[in-house]
Formats: sequence, structure tokens, C-alpha cells
Amino acid sequence: MDKKSFRKTMQAVRASYDPHWLAQSSQMVSERLAGWEVFQKANCVMGYLAFGNEVNIDWLLTEALRCGKRVLIPWLPEDGQTMEAVEFSGMGSIVSGKFNIRTVAAPLKKAQIEDIGLVLTPGLAFTKHGERMGLGRGYYDHFFARSGQAVTIGVTLSPQVVDSLPTEPHDKKVNFLVTEYAIIICQK
Repeated sequence: MDKKSFRKTMQAVRASYDPHWLAQSSQMVSERLAGWEVFQKANCVMGYLAFGNEVNIDWLLTEALRCGKRVLIPWLPEDGQTMEAVEFSGMGSIVSGKFNIRTVAAPLKKAQIEDIGLVLTPGLAFTKHGERMGLGRGYYDHFFARSGQAVTIGVTLSPQVVDSLPTEPHDKKVNFLVTEYAIIICQK
């Protein structure tokens, strides 16, 4: 199956989630991450604000702030193609940005990519080997290429973990996957 067809199939899987199940599973993923040593040791974490039926990690971001971590989220400039990391100070600073994706209100405080220790990454599908399929715009692939030593973690639900994905050479892998049931080591 080609990428376009596979992406459409996985979008349908994600769209079929019962809202109550999605909320419960998102909380399970967030609690699994919060209790994980890799997350606990990170001083600067880049998360994301869920869009559509992505795993919602709002609770985790709030908990990270409460624990004194520096928290960043993605920001997409209106006229650009390159995703940036910006400071996140809490749920009260949220607005709707490019593509109606939740982001922080201006003024923005951009972060240096080399400060990031951990990148929590949404996606449509992942393999246990760390392959990732996003929405097709390549924002995370380009970001990973610039993020150096940051540990990358795919945040997903078990129906989105598949045996194989159609990939291309520029597609970047994640180091770990976290689902509602497990933490999976993909690559070191």
C-alpha cells in the first residue's frame, strides 16, 4: 500500500475512536510517561497540544510544569514550513494557530533546539522499530533532523502500532513508543 492510501486508512482508524475511550487511554499514556524514569530525568521536554483524535497529553504537560520542568510545544509560523519550539506556560495561554492547531498566544518565546532533552511526538501510525507516519507535511521529520541528541518518543495508542509502514529515506524514526499499555524501545 502506498503512503497516501495507508495514511487515509490510519486517519479512519483514529477517527473511529470513541471519545470516552480516547480520554481514558490518553490519561493512561500520560500517567505511564509521567512515571517513566526517562521522562522524569528530562529537564526540558517538548510536547504537543493534541489535534483531532491524537493522544491528549494536556495533563502531562501541566504535571511537567508543576514538577519544575521547562516545557515547549511546536509552533508553525503562518508563512513558514519549519516547525519551531516555543515556551509553554500553561493551558491558559492556548490559542488556535495554523491549521487550527492549538498553540500558545503571542508573544512567543522561541527555544534553542539544543536545549531539548525529550520530544514527545504524535503520529498516525508507528512500528515497533520506530518508523513514524504523520499527516504528510514533514514538520517532525525536519525538526528531528535538527534536534541532535534529543530523545524522541512516539506517543500513540495500540491500534496505531502496525507491523510495517511505507517509508522514504528522509523519514525519521523515534527512539521509543509509549502506548496505553507499554513502553517500547525502538532504537537507542
